[in-house]
Amino acid sequence: MFTDEKATHDHVNNAIRSFAKNENLTSLAKAICYYSPQVLRNKLCLSQPHQLTVNELVDITLASNNRSIVDGVLFQLGCLPSQVFTEGHSDSSNSITNSLLKICSDAGSLSELTLEVRDKQGVTELVRHDIVKQAMVLMAELRRLVMLVDSKAFPPSVIPAYSNCTVAVAS
Repeated sequence: MFTDEKATHDHVNNAIRSFAKNENLTSLAKAICYYSPQVLRNKLCLSQPHQLTVNELVDITLASNNRSIVDGVLFQLGCLPSQVFTEGHSDSSNSITNSLLKICSDAGSLSELTLEVRDKQGVTELVRHDIVKQAMVLMAELRRLVMLVDSKAFPPSVIPAYSNCTVAVAS
């Protein structure tokens, strides 16, 4: 009735591998006042029994500004990637036009990766991870565009003209 198999979370595991590969774990451990860099390395090593706690995940995400593990967890749960609340709202250079240009650039990068896969007629684990990562970046930028358009469509002080419409009910 019960199985001994551990549930695998491929997206989370790939995100942890990517995080550990791309970050300087020694300086990160010092930045979050961790016991030792080796303990952090062990917690990011999937073959070790020790795992990150939620509090540790928050600490390393805030210290590194690298949300890849959080995004991996969200992706594993079927959610969109994370996005910082202040992103796109405080800088006037973050216009709808700039956002559209970034989307086109990100879509081009994703297309380039898929063409490489087609030419090689196969997907390695590294390429698969790169495609997923680029797709998540593109989804985050699309969500940012929606937020920008929505915030510019009807500012809070403007009431749409159709809000005062009355509907006559036929009897």
